[in-house]
Amino acid sequence: MNQPQLTKICKSCNTEFTLDNYSKGQGKYKKANVCKQCDSVARVARYKNYSEDRRKELQRRNRVNHYKVNYNLPQYVAEQLANNRVGQCQICSKVSNLVVDHCHNTNIVRGLLCDSCNKMLGHSFDNPDVLTKAANYLKDNVMINHEDILDIIDTPEEAE
Repeated sequence: MNQPQLTKICKSCNTEFTLDNYSKGQGKYKKANVCKQCDSVARVARYKNYSEDRRKELQRRNRVNHYKVNYNLPQYVAEQLANNRVGQCQICSKVSNLVVDHCHNTNIVRGLLCDSCNKMLGHSFDNPDVLTKAANYLKDNVMINHEDILDIIDTPEEAE
């Protein structure tokens, strides 16, 4: 049998919502007093009133938390990374803001890369064979003639 959905009235907008529309909180149902939408609006309004230094500190703290939670990095490593992300990319050697490269299956950190190189790995699905084929393609295909382009693409009759 279906259980009736428990509801609660938002203290901000006075609208009745099911409990899944509320963040964690305290009280009878361990839910917040305002719905997620009102809470989001209030957070944005509060954030706009913060000083630039306060915003930067919140961003830094959020980044530290992100590194700790998502990549299981120790506090001191997460702090160092959040405080200074400028370094040399391990693939292209460009000096820039670095991002954490990690295996999407295991979440294990592989290294620090520039954003472009990290996206390149992601677009290749972290598959070394795809990257090898891409490197060979760049080496072998300096120029293609216009007729060869037509040989590569499907014509409407062939595609059906």
